[in-house]
Amino acid sequence: VLPVGYPGSPLRRAITKKRADVLFPISRTSPFFDSALEGPYPHALVEAQIHILDFLNAHPELRSIVKPSVGLDPEHGAFEHVLHRMPHLRTERYLTFSETLESSAPRAIVLDCPSTPLYESLMTDSQIFCLRDPLAYLSPRAEKLLTQRVHLYEDPATLTRDLKRFLDGRLLEKGGTEFVDYYLRPNTSGLQLSGLFASLRPERHGFGLP
Repeated sequence: VLPVGYPGSPLRRAITKKRADVLFPISRTSPFFDSALEGPYPHALVEAQIHILDFLNAHPELRSIVKPSVGLDPEHGAFEHVLHRMPHLRTERYLTFSETLESSAPRAIVLDCPSTPLYESLMTDSQIFCLRDPLAYLSPRAEKLLTQRVHLYEDPATLTRDLKRFLDGRLLEKGGTEFVDYYLRPNTSGLQLSGLFASLRPERHGFGLP
């Protein structure tokens, strides 16, 4: 997954009356049905999404925003049958992810897989909680630099456990800029994205599967 652009400031905070607690840009599952596109099994991704949604809805004291893709037909989202029964979640369907970042300035951003929103999230001061892509191995350098900024997880249960610890003030925050500085900032040789991934698994695996 490649970034579609990069903001000028490494860390930016929107000016709002009140910050959101959690922003969840929930991924579309339909692209992963295309066998030519690498990614988690669709059913494993949906299971992870439902786990995260259940966790957020179970905490009405939080200001949680779910952000589907703009223009996504609610009839075609695999997670939509769950969203309609979750009264404690706000759903933002009309703003782009970048606009939602600016308007909500979330304390935490939850990502169900490392896709384009990850790159945009890195430019904020939010804490980032991201499920790993079971098909893509980061290079050793990328892994080291990214984990200085992003909380990475193999399974959604561990992610939501640490998210709760962060929201309760019991988790050490991450704020390293080295990943952005090395991979996402233009320089005389261009973006350093060629060394980002060490390899791709030829077979598909779901979250938590061997």
